[in-house]
Formats: sequence, structure tokens, C-alpha cells
Amino acid sequence: MGPTKRERWWFGALCALFAALACAHNLLLPLWEGPDEGDNALYVRYIAVEGQLCPPALEPRYDLEHLGRGHMPPLWFLSLVPLFEARDMQRWRATHVPNPEFLRRVTTAPGAELDLDAELAKPHSRAMYLHGRDERAPLSGAALDLRLLRLASLPWALVALWATWRTARIFLPEQPGACLGAAALLALTPQFQHLSGTITMDLMLAALGALALWQATEWCAGQGPNARAAFVAGLCAGLACCVKINALVLVPALALAGLCARFGKRGDPWSWMCAVAGGLLAAAPYYAWQWIESGHPLWSWHYQNVSPFHHPTAEALASGGFEKWKWFAVVLWLSWVGDFGWTSVWFPGWVNVAVALAYVAGLVSLVAKLRAPAGGCCGRRTIRELRVGSAFLLGAAALMLAAEVYFNLNFSQPQARHLYPFVTALVVPIALGLARWRLLWIVNGVMLALSAWGLALVAQWLRPDGWNDDPRWSATDDAKRARPAVIDAGAIPWSASRLPTLAWEHPDGALDELVLAVGDPSFTHRPWVLHGQLFRSIADLEVAPEGAVTLPESFWSSLPSGTRLFAQVVRLDADGRASAWSSVREFEK
Repeated sequence: MGPTKRERWWFGALCALFAALACAHNLLLPLWEGPDEGDNALYVRYIAVEGQLCPPALEPRYDLEHLGRGHMPPLWFLSLVPLFEARDMQRWRATHVPNPEFLRRVTTAPGAELDLDAELAKPHSRAMYLHGRDERAPLSGAALDLRLLRLASLPWALVALWATWRTARIFLPEQPGACLGAAALLALTPQFQHLSGTITMDLMLAALGALALWQATEWCAGQGPNARAAFVAGLCAGLACCVKINALVLVPALALAGLCARFGKRGDPWSWMCAVAGGLLAAAPYYAWQWIESGHPLWSWHYQNVSPFHHPTAEALASGGFEKWKWFAVVLWLSWVGDFGWTSVWFPGWVNVAVALAYVAGLVSLVAKLRAPAGGCCGRRTIRELRVGSAFLLGAAALMLAAEVYFNLNFSQPQARHLYPFVTALVVPIALGLARWRLLWIVNGVMLALSAWGLALVAQWLRPDGWNDDPRWSATDDAKRARPAVIDAGAIPWSASRLPTLAWEHPDGALDELVLAVGDPSFTHRPWVLHGQLFRSIADLEVAPEGAVTLPESFWSSLPSGTRLFAQVVRLDADGRASAWSSVREFEK
């Protein structure tokens, strides 16, 4: 039996609360401060501009290294291309400048011993980038574009909540409060809200993984048609594998579901064939293409292992021992509960310990329930069905955790969002255990309080006083681009100079920026093309020139003789917007 109208109403109210919290994170979080937002947006731009995926290669290549995400499965990136084109986001480029005081950048720098407490106390130490006055209007221009890209994560998060709710109903159909509480345990996790307000593929991954695990649970412990459930589980798992390669762990998870289905007397050969058919239907086209193009069946994983951009040094992998794995566990848990921005804002230690104890209590309670005498009942479900379904979810969670350990043997990047294909397996068993001891809604009440606190922490540490006062910095060049239709070109005269120095007339107190395009008179930004860059002196060189710029020797010497370059000076007003500019100067090396 499906959910009643009253149950759907309560679930809708939970979704509305969650959406409000996720949108609050979307608006509060400064632009590009979500993990990997810049690289994610850049690959969407590549697909939109080039009209193709990045061609595979078995060895590092310029465009793949510069894109950062070009080696990843494309489904999520393709889903954002229509929005990117509808908003004409090709008109601007990202110009975010690294923050030299950023905590992780300071703590990983070689040198003298670091006073960690002092660094944590600095008001501007938690932001990855410097921010300017273009972010004072959060719902206009490029700022609106980026927040719409962030908003695209929210529907996927809601799908993940729905699948989590329906999975819990397989176990406790006569306890709607406990089933809703299982979805709430995920919805009220501050980090899940935070990532739902960023530009990330992890929410599509969570949605497809949750759907796959819901149908896999239905296959091995449900009451509906097992072949249909197996097919849908395989289909959703296959789609997830086209989003991110960590979803490949869903393949052994579905094999585990088939084995559990045999114990539940639902694992006939036809259902196995349906699961395989669903997975192949969804994933075979992409994986066959990248195998044919590259010659490797798992090209994404191979490239991540050979790329110097993605792979740490041998020294970094060799260091650690107990200390490494202690911090692996700490960071993994922090980034599950709440580790905002670029994993730089978190709750106090005692909060994380308290939530961890609550999760442990739920797991202990579930194990105790499963050890109850056989033949007992749980509503209309027998203890045998509960054992089969719980064994599958716990086994699937163990598979994902083992995969994360293996990943960190090679890459040393613990992140709980790597576990998102398995959010259902991680949340539902804990929720069922907490419900048995009548602790579920107490814990959810605490998580709601933490949700409000998390928003306060984001505002405190990522939006401190003066965080966007400096007109030099900007998230994009949308406000800095020369618009001849508004102001005539040539308002800033060039001065005589000898290459590689460029000079112009500069009155005292003016804020100027030199824009340089290599080989492209239209100043079109295509950074994945060798020497197809567009340089801005403030954004790229972190220099606000006073009438002259000497091009860096490393850049100048890398240009072949005969390379054409085009330069323009843009004068900025007090808000960092273009107010005047020079004519375009063309020269050749």
C-alpha cells in the first residue's frame, strides 16, 4: 500500500523545510566557495562551447589537465548545459582570486610551526577566495547565473529524500512517523543542506543511488514485483555510474541485493537478468564510447591515477600511519555532519561527538532488534524480511566505506560526499534503530537546531565584516567587460613602451586592469585550448597596475615567435565596474 494523503502532506512539509534551508545556504555562501564549483562550471562551459565531451586520453593532456573535470562521466554536466545556454553564461568568465590567508593553504605551506588556534581565529581564514563588490547584488547578472546553477542541485536532493522515505516504508509501513523520521534524519543533516545549495554532481549521484537502493531493497525484501524492482534498481545504478565513478560501487551492491533476495525467496534468475539489463541500458553507451575512444574500459579511473593534477605525490601517500587514518575518520565524519565551504567551517568537537553517539545508539538498537527471536513481527513485516532488508543496507554501506578506504590509499582525500550514492544505506538503518528506542525525533530536533546553527556559522566565517568591500576582486568579469555600446573606446590612451611591457596614461587614484588575449581578437575565453587564454592583471596576476605591466617572463618565453596578442585597459569605478577603456592594441612577439 502506498503512502496516505496525510503522510504525503507531512513529507511535503519536510521537503519545504529542507528546500528553505538549502536555499538559505545557496544565498549565504559566497560565490565559488562550494567545493569544486569552479571546475564544475568550467566543464559545463566546455561542453556548451565545443558541443562535445572532452576526448579521452591515456596520458596527461593540456585540455584534460586544465579542465579538471574533463575525465569524469558526463551526465550531470550535460544536464546543466541547457540552463547555461538559456542564461547566456558564455558571456562571462570566472575571475576568483585565491585568498592567501585561507586556512588550508596556510596550514599546508612548508616552513615554521603554525599556531593553529591563531589561524582559526582570523576572520578571513575560512574563505578559499577573495570576494568583491560584485557580490553585493546576489540576484543579478553572473551572481544570479551561478545561484541558478546551484539551485539545480535542489531537485535531486528532494528525490534522494523521497527515495529514503520510501525505503523506510518497506520496513515500517504501519509506522509513518518513523518513516518520515528516516527522511528527516537526512534532510536535517546540515552538510546535506549545504551541498544542496552548491554546484555539485553529488546530489544527482545521491538521488540516483537512493533510487537504486530503494528498488534493490524492494527486490530483496519488499512485496511488489521483484523483476520490475530489479530492473529499475539496475537502471538507476547505471545512470549513477554515468555521473561519477564512485557509483561503480553500486554494481557489487546490487549483486549483494540479488544474494539477499535469494534468502527472501525473491532472487529468481529472471530478476537477476532484469537488473543486468537495466544497468547495461543506462551505462553501456557511455562506457562503450570511452573504451573505444581511449582503449581502456575504465578510462575515468585510469586517468585519475595518471594525472599529476589529480594524483598526490608518492611522499604524500607514504606519510601517515595511525595519524593519517585518525584524521581520515575525523574528516569523514566532519564532512558528513557539517564541514562547510571548502571543508573550512565546522561545528565544535563536542557537537560531532554527540551526533556520532546518537548514530552509534541507532546502530546498536537495530542490531538488537535483528537478534530478536525468529518468527517475531514488525507490524505486517516478519523479522525474516526485516533481517534480509537490513542485512542488504548494512552490507551496501560497508561496501561503500571499504571503497572510500581503498580510494584514500591512492588519493588521500576523505570526503563524506564520496559516500552519497549510499545515503539511504547509511541513514535508514540508523533511523530504524533510533525509532525502536523512541529517540529518532529527539535526534531530529537536535539536528534541526544544528541546521540553524550551521547557517549562522556560514554567515560568521564566510561572510565576515568587509568580506566583499574591495573593488579589485570579483567572482566573474561580467561587470568588468568592455561594452562599447555604453562608453566609447579610446578613453584611455596608450603610452610608448617596449615589449613585453605595456604602458598607458594612468591618473592618480584610478583603478585599472590590463586584459590580454592570446591569438584571439574577440577576447573569447577558451582556457582548454593551448594559448587560448584570456588574462586579467588583477584576477590572474593579482596586480592592479598603475600605468604599466610587464608580462611575466615565464609566460612571455612560452609564446612561440609570431604569436599575436591583443591588449586592452579597463578602468574600474568604486564598485569594480567598467567605466572606461582603451582601444584594443595588437602586437606580435
